[in-house]
Amino acid sequence: VVKNQAPLFAVVDLADLETTNHAPQDWFWSGYVPAGHLTYWSSHGGAGKTTLGLLLACCAAIGRDCLGKPTKEAVVCFFSAEDPRDLLLRRLQRLCRELALDYEILRERLIIIDATDFDPVLFTERRVEGMQIGTTTPTYDALARFVDTKQVDLLIVDNASDTFGADEIDRAMVRTFCRSLVSLVKARNGAVVLMAHVDKATSRAGKGLVNSESYSGSTAWHNSARSRLFLLETAPGALELQHQKCNLGPKQPPLAIEWPHDGIPRVQSVAAGPMQGYLDDNDTRALLRLLHEFHGRGEHVATATQSRRHAVALMSGEKTFPKRKPAEVFDLLRGAERRGWIEREAYKDSNRKPHERWVLTVSGEQFAEIPAGSRSARSSAQIVLEDGAPQSESRRRFAPSAPSAPSGVRTAPEPSAGSGAPSAPTAQRGVWGVEQRTSGAPDQEPKS
Repeated sequence: VVKNQAPLFAVVDLADLETTNHAPQDWFWSGYVPAGHLTYWSSHGGAGKTTLGLLLACCAAIGRDCLGKPTKEAVVCFFSAEDPRDLLLRRLQRLCRELALDYEILRERLIIIDATDFDPVLFTERRVEGMQIGTTTPTYDALARFVDTKQVDLLIVDNASDTFGADEIDRAMVRTFCRSLVSLVKARNGAVVLMAHVDKATSRAGKGLVNSESYSGSTAWHNSARSRLFLLETAPGALELQHQKCNLGPKQPPLAIEWPHDGIPRVQSVAAGPMQGYLDDNDTRALLRLLHEFHGRGEHVATATQSRRHAVALMSGEKTFPKRKPAEVFDLLRGAERRGWIEREAYKDSNRKPHERWVLTVSGEQFAEIPAGSRSARSSAQIVLEDGAPQSESRRRFAPSAPSAPSGVRTAPEPSAGSGAPSAPTAQRGVWGVEQRTSGAPDQEPKS
């Protein structure tokens, strides 16, 4: 028997089953961020994770709903190891302006730490007597004193790659790092949100499978978190927040988020019944106008959803493009085809390679309210089939397709020389922990 050895485990007294009434699980962000535990939030770089993390920080600091989910009012600390002060303040100013937040209240309960000009590593590894061991750093110690002094309830760390200085595939290292973060707020039953980057391959895997392994490195990243979120960019200006793990309650369904130009992320509006039909018609009208505009300048929108020139890939950068998921855009186009507003047209490019594109019909141009003066020449009811016989649109629509084109595809007459066919487009203030006093108190504090 080894005397004076530190205990290695503890036995749970089952008498507590009768004598103790455990309180329900508390949440700092309802369903997503559990109190007393670590939440791992990953995405590919540039998806908007930091802005959403700041949005959560602002909402929790004043107890306001975040993306439609309640938050618990808390003292929040956002530890940035990636983005510097100026960039953080610019994002915060936009959030405050759009949400009409009270600056004075926010300054009392939100703390922003910029560690980018210092050593932001909170956990590292070193060799002791021939063995690699994990250990916290002086930066971690300074953060621990700061969090305790400020009574921080919710700590958001951005991000894992800049604060974890050990081997990311070493389970023991990862597990110890995650536990050390939770210990920073454990005394107050607080919560930690750890932001993390994933590589492109991992990010792409999340596009078709909600429960994909959207984290890099050891499975300990997944296992050490009680809740795990993954932010997926589905299209420019469109995001999806996936809840891929939760040990403390039901996983939340995927949350569709839209990010308007010059705005802030918000829950994508969902309407039902007649209102949904009205919104669908408006979005379809916007798509048809863009199709007309692009086709008129020789930028043809492919009908195939796997093409590099389909509607989302080619037109999503336009201001009037509907804020929809790609699948919804394709559904709107198929609906427009069923209603006779667009049709498929076979054509050949400059290399004589066959393709298929969307073009508007006469009724489609009318539905899209395209001015008569800017409508295509084909809308004058002279629609030419391959046999050269002009027919009205209604007769042509039900006429048999030409043998050289798939069913339902109109073949465009090839332009002759000089026909005028469109050509392709031309192409050190607030430093904490630098000078440590014997009492552990800082000289200055970071400003939010």
